[in-house]
Amino acid sequence: MYYRNMMLMFFIAAALAATTEASCNCPFFWVPFQQSCYRGFGGQQVTWSRARAECKTQGAHLVSIGSSFENWFVYELWKSSTGNKIAATGITFWIGLNDIGQEGSYRWADTSESVWYTNWKANQPDNYHNEDCVHQAPASGQWNDLPCGKYAYYMCEKPQ
Repeated sequence: MYYRNMMLMFFIAAALAATTEASCNCPFFWVPFQQSCYRGFGGQQVTWSRARAECKTQGAHLVSIGSSFENWFVYELWKSSTGNKIAATGITFWIGLNDIGQEGSYRWADTSESVWYTNWKANQPDNYHNEDCVHQAPASGQWNDLPCGKYAYYMCEKPQ
């Protein structure tokens, strides 16, 4: 328990240091990283569309991941918010990546960023049974496509 708490404190300190702003402009319960604020929502599993709508009510969007460092941050934030139980329990969450508009043409839900970085699991995306929405796999932090009607938790992102 002590080790986990120390790792969480280190992680939060690293996230705060990584922000480019001199002061944190994130609301309570949101974690700053680079120029954005992040928050995982693990209270109720929802479809991808519902997750997107819920993020919008927060003035945010489903998380867009533009680098391996940001992917690591998002994965570690999710792990810490679930007590590091995600690999053992299979707790997963939606990210904003999808190919709803055109099969194989992936876009972020906020459409502000081009897809420059990806972190697909081996043999993914495979569009097995019309999988158009993307989640971050619990054991590895890699990405996998799923049907948008599946239920998962979600992570939102908004500018600082």
